[in-house]
Amino acid sequence: MADEFKDGYYGILKQKPSFEGLSRYRQPFNYELAGKEFHLIMDLDTDYVVRFISGHILEWGAYKQIPQRCYYECAKADETTYFVNFELSGVKPRTGLTVILDLEQRLVTLNKCYTDFSEKYPTLVDSDFDFGAIAIDGFPLPRIRHGYTADLVGKRIRWTYGPEFTIIHVYYSPYYVRGTFPPEALARLPPMTPEEAAAWAENPYDEKATYIKIKRNIYALSIIEQHMSKRGAPGNSLFFLMDLERVHDVGRSFGHRGNVGAGNKFEGENYMFAAYGDFVASDGTIEAQKNVYLPDQEHSSLRELWNQSGSSIYSDTNTRSVQMDNILDFIKETGVGYFATVENKQPRVRPFGFGFYEAGKFWFCTNNTKKVYAQLQATPYAEIIFSKADFSRYLRLSGHVVFDTSLDAKKKVFEAMPGVAALYKTPDNPIFEVFYIEKGEAVLETFPPSGPAHIVRF
Repeated sequence: MADEFKDGYYGILKQKPSFEGLSRYRQPFNYELAGKEFHLIMDLDTDYVVRFISGHILEWGAYKQIPQRCYYECAKADETTYFVNFELSGVKPRTGLTVILDLEQRLVTLNKCYTDFSEKYPTLVDSDFDFGAIAIDGFPLPRIRHGYTADLVGKRIRWTYGPEFTIIHVYYSPYYVRGTFPPEALARLPPMTPEEAAAWAENPYDEKATYIKIKRNIYALSIIEQHMSKRGAPGNSLFFLMDLERVHDVGRSFGHRGNVGAGNKFEGENYMFAAYGDFVASDGTIEAQKNVYLPDQEHSSLRELWNQSGSSIYSDTNTRSVQMDNILDFIKETGVGYFATVENKQPRVRPFGFGFYEAGKFWFCTNNTKKVYAQLQATPYAEIIFSKADFSRYLRLSGHVVFDTSLDAKKKVFEAMPGVAALYKTPDNPIFEVFYIEKGEAVLETFPPSGPAHIVRF
């Protein structure tokens, strides 16, 4: 019995399942495009037609040319943005294509990646991009496009691809990304020999990157691991489509797999993966390290860009600015919330307006003749919920309540809430009180659940 349990997978499966690369947290493939056809008008390259014959077979070809049938895989970043990955057959050099179909804006981003083109570096990869729009008969083409961006410079995200692999991506430059392992991930790795530690210090993970803004909170990131390839390792083309509101990504790895040594025999790789993440704070130490692959002058230019981003040393609040913007936008969109307090161990709830957010504090107001004021004085903790009318999305905001009796604080609330100003006339009204919620968390969720909750601690 003991051997049977040992060989089983928690007593459920006959054996422990295996996963390809970073695919353990990959969601089931998406088949919604089956039966659809798109005419893609590209800005630089030829125009294309893609027909999705089934959930895994598509036809791809230049407009009015004979298409090629390919096996494809598809995932979604959000409700209207599709990430389609496939590889052309019989083409030299080996070529993989990834298409981001943005049906909300009728836009498309095309990433072509290549390998097996260098005799000197057999695993070398490269890629290029083209942007365009989706043509629909009777409608003009959109004038806007997806495009390159520096929005992520100054951010760090810890991505978890499975129980045994977590990495922090440091977006310190519009042209590079730096990778490092968090302490908990390092603890799971076998100790490095002095030689391995020296090699890692000499050859850190600093690879060329391309950042693309798809739409609000949706970004694409391309990493070309050419430095790894030039050291004889199987460097790949990694392409991520990231939802920074929910902080998850889908992506693909194109190139080679295999271990250095044993004749350096590598085989082709092209698969899709996914991860969940969270923004992490930085003291600027990793960002300040020199990019050993660049001349000193060029590295100084990158450092200047980093400083200009305002993120050389930034607070926990600033690292979460993208997420916090999502929280504040949702509050603005939904308007009134429902504010919960406690009285004699019984919950009390009432409609409540929101003032403003500043430096990790959510500001509200009331007056000292109301029961809510006495309840907060007795138990200075509260929770407020904001919800869409159809309850498809809702936000719970909770934390410690602190009253501020200063006139400056009351003036700020007056400025943020004209209706309150009309009610109380002057900020020094003796019954007017303002307070803020601090040291708490905001949890944005969907119903039915469509992924992990979006959590911001402040």
